[in-house]
Amino acid sequence: KFDDPIAFEAAVEAAEGTKILLAERSGELLQGALVRSPAWVLVGPEGGWTDDELESARGRGFSLVGLGEGVLRAETAAIVGATLVRHEFRRNR
Repeated sequence: KFDDPIAFEAAVEAAEGTKILLAERSGELLQGALVRSPAWVLVGPEGGWTDDELESARGRGFSLVGLGEGVLRAETAAIVGATLVRHEFRRNR
């Protein structure tokens, strides 16, 4: 299920289950971040997350996950991230 966009602070406060922030820098592997369903996957704005946003998310239990080399456009990162999360959850059933 995809929700409508909401403000960053509202998203990090409301998130439950697996908490993932797709980060173009400082990202770990997705497999280690997926704990349980539901999964909240935050996709940043064009230009990337600020250092304050990254620290705020990390402080609220989000794993910073990278999608490999290069930087993707926000809409592409959302599609790639959702596809990879869905694939990993199905693979680990």
